Amino acid sequence: EAGTLNNTASVSSEVPDSNTDNNSDTETTTVEPQRPDLTPTGIRHYAAPTQNEQTVLRGRVKNLGPVAATNVVLRFLDDGQQIGPDRNIQQISPGETKGRRVRWTPQTAGPHTITLVVDPNNTIDESNEDNNSRERVMTVRQR
Repeated sequence: EAGTLNNTASVSSEVPDSNTDNNSDTETTTVEPQRPDLTPTGIRHYAAPTQNEQTVLRGRVKNLGPVAATNVVLRFLDDGQQIGPDRNIQQISPGETKGRRVRWTPQTAGPHTITLVVDPNNTIDESNEDNNSRERVMTVRQR
């Protein structure tokens, strides 16, 4: 449980002490709450991406934290533009990896930077907020 703990240690003796002011000490420790840590682990496609043809992308996310995360949102981007609606994972337990798919129809041939963003609206309090996106460059074939 999160909070502040005060620990006091005291010593005493049967022998007379010339300075009793230094016979105890108190240390304060702050305990941080345990939080999930969500990070994308991969992005892949099921068929070679071809211009103006639909394919399916799959993104995977892992919870590196010690507690479960609920209502986890995944967002796929193509060169910064959102692909389809956000995807939701109801719960990811500690150490668990789950994935979601999105349909993608690339409009142009050539390299596309696909980004998977986990918790794009920062609604989940995580132990590390800096590892929530992953990029992969995919080459789209001309039709």
